[in-house]
Amino acid sequence: MNPLHFMKMYLLTLLLPLASCSMHYYKKSEFTSKSGSSIQILVPKKWSKLITTPDGAGGMEKVYFYPNGATFYVSNSLKPINPAEIIDSVQHIPLEHPSGARMFKGVMPGLLYWREVQKEAYRFGYKNVPTELEHRFDSAVNFTLAMRPV
Repeated sequence: MNPLHFMKMYLLTLLLPLASCSMHYYKKSEFTSKSGSSIQILVPKKWSKLITTPDGAGGMEKVYFYPNGATFYVSNSLKPINPAEIIDSVQHIPLEHPSGARMFKGVMPGLLYWREVQKEAYRFGYKNVPTELEHRFDSAVNFTLAMRPV
C-alpha cells in the first residue's frame, strides 16, 4: 500500500470518531435530490435560515445560513456554476482524496475559511467560517465525505 494513501486513510479514521463524539453540535440529515439519489450529511447546528433550490434537471442545492455570516452547503445541481464560485485550480491546488473526491480549502479576508469537496455528482462545503468554528465545519464536511451516495 502506498504510504501516502495509508496516511490519508489513517487520518480519516481518526477524524470520523471525533465528528461523532460531539453530536450535540451537529444535526444528522439526508440530502435527497428530486431524482431520488441521497447522501447522509452532518450539518453544524444553530443555522438561522435554510434555502433549498431545485433545478429543472433533477438536481438540488441546500444552503444553511448562520447568524455570523457563515454558510454550509450541499449540492448536486446540474445548473451552471456562478462564475464567482468557480475555484481557481491554479491558485488552489486540489487535494485528491482516496475516494476520488477533490478537496479545496482557503482563507478569505478577515481570517474566514472556506472549503469545498467535489465527490461524484455532489459539491459540499462551507464559506465565511471564523477560525473558532472551522473545526466544526471541517468535521461536518469530513463526515459527508465518508458517506456513500445511495
